[in-house]
Amino acid sequence: MSRNIIIIPALIFCFAATAEDNRELFYSRRYIAEEDSNKLFFSVNNTNFFKNNEYFNDFYEGYTAIGYFFEPTTGIQLSTETRIEGGIHLLKFSGRDNFSSVLPVFRVHQKASAWMEVVLGTLYGSLNHRLIEPLYEFDHSFYRASENGLQFLIHTARLNSDIWLNWQQFIFWNDPFQEEFIQGTSTQIQLTKNSRFNILVPLQTVISHHGGQINHIDLGVQTLANLSPGIELSCLIKSKPVYKAGAVCHYIYYKDLSPHSITRYTEGYGIFPVLFATLGWFSAEAGYWKGYRFISPQGSYLFQSVSNISMLNDQPRRELITSRLTCAKEYKNGIKMGVRTETYYDFEKASIDYNYGIYIVFNRDFAIGKRQIINPLKMN
Repeated sequence: MSRNIIIIPALIFCFAATAEDNRELFYSRRYIAEEDSNKLFFSVNNTNFFKNNEYFNDFYEGYTAIGYFFEPTTGIQLSTETRIEGGIHLLKFSGRDNFSSVLPVFRVHQKASAWMEVVLGTLYGSLNHRLIEPLYEFDHSFYRASENGLQFLIHTARLNSDIWLNWQQFIFWNDPFQEEFIQGTSTQIQLTKNSRFNILVPLQTVISHHGGQINHIDLGVQTLANLSPGIELSCLIKSKPVYKAGAVCHYIYYKDLSPHSITRYTEGYGIFPVLFATLGWFSAEAGYWKGYRFISPQGSYLFQSVSNISMLNDQPRRELITSRLTCAKEYKNGIKMGVRTETYYDFEKASIDYNYGIYIVFNRDFAIGKRQIINPLKMN
């Protein structure tokens, strides 16, 4: 890739479109509605992406990704409490003849109470977890969009929480590889109930584990944990379209919990204050990152003290200025389009890395009929 900045003209048409919170562009979570009981439906979760990473640092090599993932499912909402669906997840990169990923999709979504929902099978994962970039690499949203395991979704007047277990690698007896899973939480606690001024306490955790007792090789157990409490202040200036401004600050702690550590650093931290503003279709962010011996297995290497290129490039102290500009709109029939660009200025190297991307997202349910459930089996 060339170091020259490539300018992509993006014309976004405004006819019959509605503005939305730009962060919701990639969200695909479904909700159980009482009026949908006994309905059959066909659902599509599709993201088409072009992302060019112009990175020239010692931690993360640049590349260009063009392609799509397509996840069609069919299912039924059995009652006011239960939704079941199944289908397939397909990932295709332009320039490759075959699909890079073909995975089954099956999800049971149960409304356990007025404030908690349980998901077993294919999770509402990836960017739906709303993790910050030091904890979750944005590009995982198309490389690793499909997650499977167990998920609890909690919602009250002052609390929103996503607690999940993403089981990445299951092992049988004598397998030559380790089991792998990720346990995470993403919680927001609302301290105020003012419609204009809001104070939130975000709390995020990600624990990555490699291990297992029944595989026939002993590579050692590795458990790496990240914990991130924070505080967010925001002001809603206008609701339609959304005009909003605020600031959020995260403290991110890293700890190697392995019995016998093999990582370069066993403990570290990062501080990440960010200013943000949303003006209708547009949003802007400016942040400052300071990290010390920080490692995050699921996060972007741009923020870490260890290099994805060579361990000779590891650097205990990292200091960055970050920025992001986004334009996102929702059109008729569930079509969303977004344009994003991000920059990262490294103080140590006095260099700047950047990326830009265009995304078209289609995420919608189609009702295909209604069926009566006859003589369901009941527990005694």
